[in-house]
Amino acid sequence: MSGLQQFIAELWENLETKAKNVSRTESEINAIYFTNTDGCKVGLQIVAENKLLISVEIFQGVQDAIEKISLDLLNANIGLMLANKPIFAYERSDERLYLLHHVDYDANTWDEHFSSSLKDMVEQASVIREGVKRGVSPFQADDETQNQSFLQMRV
Repeated sequence: MSGLQQFIAELWENLETKAKNVSRTESEINAIYFTNTDGCKVGLQIVAENKLLISVEIFQGVQDAIEKISLDLLNANIGLMLANKPIFAYERSDERLYLLHHVDYDANTWDEHFSSSLKDMVEQASVIREGVKRGVSPFQADDETQNQSFLQMRV
């Protein structure tokens, strides 16, 4: 069992008793899906020997919004990928917008690196979600809070 697989197995044992809506099937032994304490849906999936894909749901029911910002979304992802930052992903079948990020496993720095990556992504999703509730695109500055856009903050 690789270090990353061991991490997922230990995390699964912890989450089974502590997190809400934890799921995993026999065919997904390298993946965990759960809802954190803020109600944010999170997925962790081993996609290569030393690479973990983290997905954090931003919101659901966004088809109209996505169609309006699809070009901005594509341009944002190009910049975010070049900067090795989380990218946006839209799942058309259930109309959910996600942040996705690949994290490389290194046994020496894993705990801190994983925790900070996941915490940052959940925070980013929360900021975007709140902005969208107020009608602010993730790609525009928010005059109300005078925050920079997500894209300006993260790239």
